[in-house]
Amino acid sequence: MNEERPVPAGEEARAQAELTEERSRLQELQNTFVSIVSHELQTPVAIIKAYAGTLSRPDANWSPTVVQRVGATIEAECDRLTRLITDLLDLARIQAGRVAMTFGPVDLAELLGEVIEQARARAPERRIVMEDVSSLPIVRGDSDKLRMALTNLVDNAIKYSPAGGTITLGGSTEPEQVVVWVRDEGIGVSSDERERIFERFHRVDTRLSRETPGVGMGLYICRVIMEAHRGRAWVESEGPGRGSTFFISLPRVPA
Repeated sequence: MNEERPVPAGEEARAQAELTEERSRLQELQNTFVSIVSHELQTPVAIIKAYAGTLSRPDANWSPTVVQRVGATIEAECDRLTRLITDLLDLARIQAGRVAMTFGPVDLAELLGEVIEQARARAPERRIVMEDVSSLPIVRGDSDKLRMALTNLVDNAIKYSPAGGTITLGGSTEPEQVVVWVRDEGIGVSSDERERIFERFHRVDTRLSRETPGVGMGLYICRVIMEAHRGRAWVESEGPGRGSTFFISLPRVPA
């Protein structure tokens, strides 16, 4: 008859301490999430309500120019709400383990072209360019999810780059993987932040990041998508204020 080995008191205490620490960390994450999301939801709703109220005033006779400007603001805030809700739904699916993938051949050059065209429409004040990626091979993946990952990287570059700055997309083919990158001229990332930046709700703590809308989910979602493709996501930067280059890699499809 096998007897169970008693757990030493020291090991039990250490395990209990680790469990308590993990619970504390998760509670802190939850509190951060609720705080950030509440703020991010309330801001566009308040702006939409204020501008809609302005347009509906019975005593006002707004010019077409004013109506157009107010309408554009309302539309932009609705887009902001849509992006936030989409991120929240994606996060909920990830946490529930319901990230369904439909794998098939993906033309990365074509996909990058679509992503950059959409980014230019969203951010006309940025110079968004793409290097020649026509030689990138076909990869196996979920086209919609890869588009989401790339869009998140580009949106991150847009958020943290100065107006008039250049954002560059490119790619290369290596023996066992295909690498795509998004390079910006923004706030940069310190060495101790490079791993944490892909964690849920984590944002680099700078004045610009505190003033920039977002809940810190885009890079986390990007990393999860890449891991599901047996790839990875990472960042390289020479430090704060010196820009960043975000990379994703995918396994090459055997010829």
